[in-house]
Amino acid sequence: MNDLGGFLEAPKNAIVTRFCHLQALFVNDKTTNKATFRKVGQIQNLYRHAKNRTYYSLIKRSGKQFRRSLKTNDLQLAKIRLNELQRDISKLTNSSDSKLPFNPIALRWLKTKESTNKPSSILRRRT
Repeated sequence: MNDLGGFLEAPKNAIVTRFCHLQALFVNDKTTNKATFRKVGQIQNLYRHAKNRTYYSLIKRSGKQFRRSLKTNDLQLAKIRLNELQRDISKLTNSSDSKLPFNPIALRWLKTKESTNKPSSILRRRT
C-alpha cells in the first residue's frame, strides 16, 4: 500500500491474507481507481468512506478483527464512538469455546431447542 498524502490506496489486484488485513477494507472504485476507505490522519483504527463520508473503525484484538460503522459524518463524534467501541471490545473475553468447530456448537444449540420444539422439528434440524 502506498501512502499518498495521508490516504491509503490498495494495489489494483490486491490479495487478502491474514497478514494484510487492511487490504480487505480497500475496494477499488472502478471509475476513479481510488480506495473506497481512507485512513483519517494520525488517528489509529479510524477510516472514512470516500463517497458517503461515514466514519468506520477497524480494531484487532486476540486475533479477531472488528469492523464497525460509527454511523456519523462528524469527526468529533466519530472519535467519541471509536473510544466507546475500543472500551467495549477491550472488555471481551476469549474463551476456549471460540476455537470450537461448527458441529459441536450446532449440537449444543439443538439441545437447548429440544424442550420447546416438536420432535419432528428436532429431527429435521439434525439432518
